[in-house]
Amino acid sequence: MPILYLGLGGTIACTFGPDHLVRSTLGAGELLAQIDGGADTVAEDVGMTASSDLTFADLLALAARIRRAFEQEGYTGCVISQGTDTIEEVAYTLHLLHAWPHPVVITGAMRHADLPGKDGPANLQDALAVARAPEAVGLGVLVVMGGEIHGASAVTKSHSQRPSTFASPDWGPLGLVAEGRVLIARRIGPPPLLPATEVTARVHLIRVPLDVDLALVEAALAGDGLVLEGTGGGHLPAKLGPLLRHSVQAGKVVAVTSRTGSGPSLRHTYGAVGAESDLQKSGILIADGPGLKVRIRLTLALSLHPRPDLASVLAAWL
Repeated sequence: MPILYLGLGGTIACTFGPDHLVRSTLGAGELLAQIDGGADTVAEDVGMTASSDLTFADLLALAARIRRAFEQEGYTGCVISQGTDTIEEVAYTLHLLHAWPHPVVITGAMRHADLPGKDGPANLQDALAVARAPEAVGLGVLVVMGGEIHGASAVTKSHSQRPSTFASPDWGPLGLVAEGRVLIARRIGPPPLLPATEVTARVHLIRVPLDVDLALVEAALAGDGLVLEGTGGGHLPAKLGPLLRHSVQAGKVVAVTSRTGSGPSLRHTYGAVGAESDLQKSGILIADGPGLKVRIRLTLALSLHPRPDLASVLAAWL
């Protein structure tokens, strides 16, 4: 079962420099040499890119590399290591782009390679185990960190520094890796595929605070779409109503989800101005899931021709 291991840099690849600051220095081959990766694992460097610098274009290229590995080169699994800052977004984008026939597993580290208790080697070892596991087939893109297996649609980084930062708030991880064994506790259905070959849409994301600035929302509406993380079950202040209604009438796509980060948005409960019933009457779409992932779904959907049914896309977050 040949496995392709792609290294993108990140904390897992970082070591101290002369100034006692860490930077990505370890290539995929060096990281693989720290563990028992198996004789049939091939390491390949994709770049030493800070994960906060990754773009949709980078992810389309990464998806193309994985497809080539599976369809033309005979690989039966792929592991990617990268910086943890955007793992949830990278995983979710890849999850939506293609129906992967083999496991695609993303991992990283919270403690760099020169720290006591570095977690990179253990995470990489676990990720390779998941990539080889028949039980992982059909689960799409997975994130493996700290012995836990998370689905791309649910996983999030919940703490700035803890090694146990990755969580799936609504239902927990899909499974565990224990003593090298892959244990899957629950399975998820296939995602709504959004196979964009080019990302042409610009979609902005605003987390709506108390007394939000109208000028900020108006500026964000310059894109093709706007995702607003509303309060509670997905509510907006009444003062945004005229601006958003006018924008929707002018052809902009506006979607609202909850800023809480977990749980579905409300659709049929509150009747106040700015609540879900009022928003839907104005043509604003109700979305489910964290704003980061709603933005990805809407960006990919608006980049497709013909455009899919947006209401269905925005509700299908699992």
